[in-house]
Amino acid sequence: TEHRISSAYHLETNGQRERDNRTLKSALVKLVNEKGDDWDMYILGILFAYHTSINASTKCTPFQVMYCRSAKLPIDLSIKPPKSIEQANTKVLQAFSMMREAINAKIDLNITNAQKHQKHNFDNRHSNSKVLSPGASVYIKNSKQMHQMGSKMEPRWIGLCKIIVLLDKGRVILENINTGKKLKDIYNIANFKVYDSNNKAEDGNSKIKKTITVSHSKIKKLES
Repeated sequence: TEHRISSAYHLETNGQRERDNRTLKSALVKLVNEKGDDWDMYILGILFAYHTSINASTKCTPFQVMYCRSAKLPIDLSIKPPKSIEQANTKVLQAFSMMREAINAKIDLNITNAQKHQKHNFDNRHSNSKVLSPGASVYIKNSKQMHQMGSKMEPRWIGLCKIIVLLDKGRVILENINTGKKLKDIYNIANFKVYDSNNKAEDGNSKIKKTITVSHSKIKKLES
């Protein structure tokens, strides 16, 4: 397997780093102010939380993978550890080596299982099983947040809209639920989160934990 190192102008060569950045941005969005210009006040705390959280694929924290031990959390510093006899350096190195081998073996197994699970989810998301009908309420993916510079801290979804016409190839015509006006563009169902009566949004078989609400002005800009 060839691993390409990313550079300042070719970040796309390192997909794992891009995924890490996306996780950090999602956490920052929940804390920053409306302008999104105070993210530097929270980044260190979010990084610490990320480094000490269990990864879904490896089942280990990034800190544990890096240093072969668990991180010292604030609660750990408030409790004095019991006194113990200092071990010889050779025993410490042996224990470290054994721990590294055990962690690597565990990570390899967990990543293999995670890849199978991710493939299953990918196949479900890209299947034609999503069924929508006129009258269904949906959120629209915020393309500005994804592509326009300076918009990373904006919500990923805007809405609420209603499907009024179903076209071919998964295309639909929408209207703004608040104003009743038709949106000027035609959208594909791949860019929707379906809103249900339980105040949740669904995308195929997956659900988001928090319903996104945005200002009326954002969705109004999409009207014809």
